[in-house]
Amino acid sequence: MSNNQSPEKGKASPTVTVACKLPHGLVLRLYDMEDNDEPIMGGGFKTVKRAVQRGDEQVVLNGYLVPDSADEDAREGRERVGGRLGYALTHGVDREFFEEWMKQNASIPAVKNHLIFAAARAADAKDAAKEKRGLRNGFEPIDPDKPPQVSRTLKVQRSKRPGERGYREDGDEAAA
Repeated sequence: MSNNQSPEKGKASPTVTVACKLPHGLVLRLYDMEDNDEPIMGGGFKTVKRAVQRGDEQVVLNGYLVPDSADEDAREGRERVGGRLGYALTHGVDREFFEEWMKQNASIPAVKNHLIFAAARAADAKDAAKEKRGLRNGFEPIDPDKPPQVSRTLKVQRSKRPGERGYREDGDEAAA
């Protein structure tokens, strides 16, 4: 029986292994949207939705970056897949909690771009992380031998003069 299998044959595990390709990791929390009365100028109130944290439960995902100066305790328990800038694995995350967090955060770039994902078995998470190791997160270090190309052309926009189409004075609409 593997680490993430329940004793009952065929049943899904209550935990998942989460892979995260962010250098700093991430703290996951669940929120509920509640109505809140907010005062408005001139008197009165309007009802708006406000996110309120659900309980004190949170999950800390490991990030792939561990400083070289970190002691053994900081390095212990960190498992990376796909090289130095690959995915960091966090084992034993509650399945229901993670599925709800994924629903609440489906539109954030880290989820949409598969920088954070989960698998029921650690081996499946490792395999998927190896397949996705080429994904970029935008936090990669710059190679000093190959700096990024910077455009040498400077584009200066000429300001509009009174009477020209698009001229605006402070607060005025654009002239037709």
